[in-house]
Amino acid sequence: MKCIHCNNEIDNDSKFCVFCGKEVTPSAEPPKEAQPTTVPSTVIPPQTPVATYVNNGQPVQPKKSNTGLIVGIILGVVALLAVIIIVPIVLVFSKVASEIKNIDNPIEDYIEDKDEGKVVYTTKDPSGREIKIVKDSVYTLKVDTSYLYDKAHELQEDAKMITRDEADKLSGTEKEKEATKEMLKILKGYMFETEKEIEEDLTEAGFTKEEIKFAREHVGVDWKEQAYIEALYYLASGGMSKDGLYDQLLYEGYSEEYAKYAVSKEDINYYEQAVHDALFSRYTSAKYGDADTKEDAERSLKLDGYTEDEIKFAIKTVYDEMEEKY
Repeated sequence: MKCIHCNNEIDNDSKFCVFCGKEVTPSAEPPKEAQPTTVPSTVIPPQTPVATYVNNGQPVQPKKSNTGLIVGIILGVVALLAVIIIVPIVLVFSKVASEIKNIDNPIEDYIEDKDEGKVVYTTKDPSGREIKIVKDSVYTLKVDTSYLYDKAHELQEDAKMITRDEADKLSGTEKEKEATKEMLKILKGYMFETEKEIEEDLTEAGFTKEEIKFAREHVGVDWKEQAYIEALYYLASGGMSKDGLYDQLLYEGYSEEYAKYAVSKEDINYYEQAVHDALFSRYTSAKYGDADTKEDAERSLKLDGYTEDEIKFAIKTVYDEMEEKY
């Protein structure tokens, strides 16, 4: 008989095929040959790998998804918008930056090789006081006000105050004496602190208002002179009108009397401060792409509280004389 599995001839009484090793039975019939089948008239199940056959037997290619096409169209539109919108903006800003560099920095080439702090231009205010304009950093200028800082520091060092030993001999309580010594320590420190900052420091240290008031009245410092010293520190940074400085001193806790005294000192040159602000408007702002025109600078100086004479002098110096010279 033949093996029903591999169709090889084996003995009739064999239970296992010697060729394929599978179990066989004597009564097993040979497998029928597969009969050809006709193509059904319905769509073949989705397992068919390549083509699908329908009624007329002609292959039909499976439909492709439109997702990729849609995504491609969207990306194309985004790229096109980027070109249309972003590129013109970049070109405009590049042009503006170029114009600012060429128009608003007339002495750029002159100061380029100068060292920081080097005097670039010197002028005099209406009273004959000299104003020095120096290189601040690359392509920027400022008024040299370093002498104001030196003067303020010197006055701070020379301020007349009691000593710590004298503080111990005061007739107040121990806490009042401690507050006085702490105030002395702050006033004699290298870094200047305003009257308001000193009182805040003592409050944080645990002293009461009464103890701080005692220290303030007995420390021996001339608070009117302290207001002037603070005014010098502010002016050394540059760019404060008389009105602006007065408001700042009031904010720091000084009385109107002390603030008026400080801002009215004859050695303060507000023409110099106005020039400092005008320089900032024209050169420092130009470095960051926002240079002011002459009209913009005039409005800014007026808002800052400078007088008409101070504004005219500053504009003439920065926008006329310096540009004409260089």
